[in-house]
Amino acid sequence: MERHLQSGDIIGIVTRDQGGVCSHVGLAARDADGTLRFMHASKNHQAVVVDSRLSVYLDRFQSHAGIMAARPLSVRFTLRDRAPYLARLKRLQAGQSPNAAPPA
Repeated sequence: MERHLQSGDIIGIVTRDQGGVCSHVGLAARDADGTLRFMHASKNHQAVVVDSRLSVYLDRFQSHAGIMAARPLSVRFTLRDRAPYLARLKRLQAGQSPNAAPPA
């Protein structure tokens, strides 16, 4: 998976211990060599660090089950009008398809 991740992607470390929740969050950071590293606030170092290669970081702890990743949208896709978003959210909350046509 590392080859598909980009600098700035949000990485959630999924734990085995609590039923698959994120126990830690950081960012993907590619170095000059293209190696994907995990940038996060380290409890041990009491600072933000650019840690080892992501796969090495994951292997270091037995409680890690894997990752969840998210990529922020480009500015051209950002929300400018809240109305369509709120309408989709309302349809989701009602158990409908978020893309269904609004009632007439």
